[in-house]
Amino acid sequence: MDRVTDTLAKAGVVFETLTLPETLASAAALGYPAGSVARLARYHGPQGPVLVAAGSDAVIDEACLAQTLGGVKVTAGGEGGGWLFGEQTVWDERLLRSPVVVLPTETPGQAVKVESRRLKALCLKRAMVSREPVRPGRRSAYDVLLERGFVDRVTSETLARENLADPDLAAYVGFDPTADSLHVGSLVPIMALKHAQLNGGRIIAIVGGGTGMIGDPSGRTDMRQMLTAADIERNMQGLRRQLSAYLDIDDKRHLMLNNADWLANKNYIEFLRDVGVHFSVNRMLAAECFRSRLERGLSFIEFNYMLLQAYDFAVLAREHRCKTQMGGSDQWGNICAGIDLARRMNNEELAGVTFPLLQSASGKKFGKSESGNVWLDANRTPPHEFFQFWRNADDLDVERFLGLFTLLPMEAVRELGAETPGPRLNDAKKILAFATTRLLHGQAKAVECLMTAEALFGGVSPGLRRRLSDLGLVDEGGLAAMDGPAKVAGLPVKEIGRSSLAAQGLLAGVLADLGFAKSRSEARRLIAQGGVTLNDVKVEDQNRVLEETDFVAGLAMVRVGKKKHGEVRLTD
Repeated sequence: MDRVTDTLAKAGVVFETLTLPETLASAAALGYPAGSVARLARYHGPQGPVLVAAGSDAVIDEACLAQTLGGVKVTAGGEGGGWLFGEQTVWDERLLRSPVVVLPTETPGQAVKVESRRLKALCLKRAMVSREPVRPGRRSAYDVLLERGFVDRVTSETLARENLADPDLAAYVGFDPTADSLHVGSLVPIMALKHAQLNGGRIIAIVGGGTGMIGDPSGRTDMRQMLTAADIERNMQGLRRQLSAYLDIDDKRHLMLNNADWLANKNYIEFLRDVGVHFSVNRMLAAECFRSRLERGLSFIEFNYMLLQAYDFAVLAREHRCKTQMGGSDQWGNICAGIDLARRMNNEELAGVTFPLLQSASGKKFGKSESGNVWLDANRTPPHEFFQFWRNADDLDVERFLGLFTLLPMEAVRELGAETPGPRLNDAKKILAFATTRLLHGQAKAVECLMTAEALFGGVSPGLRRRLSDLGLVDEGGLAAMDGPAKVAGLPVKEIGRSSLAAQGLLAGVLADLGFAKSRSEARRLIAQGGVTLNDVKVEDQNRVLEETDFVAGLAMVRVGKKKHGEVRLTD
């Protein structure tokens, strides 16, 4: 009997069996992160053997592992270590963030491929497992980011950890002004800067007025639309407002800079002589951001983008003691180019950290709703829609999103993420929605959104209030506001008189009046397709008519899909 496959089968976890060559080929072909092919290490503790699943390029940090197992002394190796798969298994945090995990089994030359989200069915413990053991001393912001799920790849873990622990050194992230608002996907780099700042480090946010004139080809299948100088200036104003909502920019230790200040007036001939001489075209073409575009076409102007971003890093290192650049996984090539340029031009050693490409547990691209991008600008995505986006998170995403997008301590994040499906997990989703909305729109708007969402159920429950208060997410003023009547946070409203309910209460007509359908016929089709709920209960009858029993305190809630919400009020 193979205990790995047997444990998976008993837990109902679907897996695919691979031979060893297939394992390696599968991981390489599908482009899984380095941590997605597991290395299984056996450890011994007082309670017997423990199995640790770590990334293929990771080492086990003994202190972290001992803490995860309850402070016990853990020693490595030993004959007859055995397996306790699914009972006492410690997982590398990075490994579980990979979409697919490949595990060797007890059968020689055989492995199994499992979707990470299915591993929730097993009893798992988690540990930070990094490429290098964490050394004692002042905790680095790098360790905070690693623990909270921000780290995908790092050029030098030692250097990144040292840089992000030094209060005199800065870390930076660049944001190109391609639109007048950022979307929720940009919250990953924003929150990374926030944690670096809270940990005592210096931060720099670059609003790319210079690079925005060209457009980053990374992650693109076609050329970005060229923007005018006026468009870029307008977009930069929007980005500055949103970044300032999260980051404390004081123009001393913490800066928001425009790279047009050193790029716009740069003489092209001088730039080629000073910067271009250090770049190899062969090496640039090998970068993923360019290689994926060669067949479809890559313009010369886009080809220059890597040089500009690399020069940004070299300038920031020289002028502002900025030693670490962070960015999305598609920025790896640009970040490495900047590190190489600074070494050649200034003889400086810099570090780079990239964030994982986020997908929801269902495999969808993160940051998309049924109506499109979820924006940080309230005019593009109203606060109640922003709140609902997080409230509708998949059960399997709650812990990960709490770690990435809130400032809650990780002890609370793990506790909330460990809730089983039911009322308490639903409360964890509401806490996620409240915390994220509070960071962007403030406590008053977060309270308003929560009250509107809970109005149908008699208001915010005492248990949820207590948890929000205990977590420091709401003060006495916010708690007092929850005692008042619910306010409409921009939801469309349909009012129906009690005496007119029989004549005007056809749900298909209500949906049309709310603007959720162009006609009653279209509304009936939406109902037939199963996309309409009344008070969170799916409606199946296309000719459903509202009744007085559908209203609680004169209010009924309708929803089309996951994102379109409306109120129906019963008046006397």
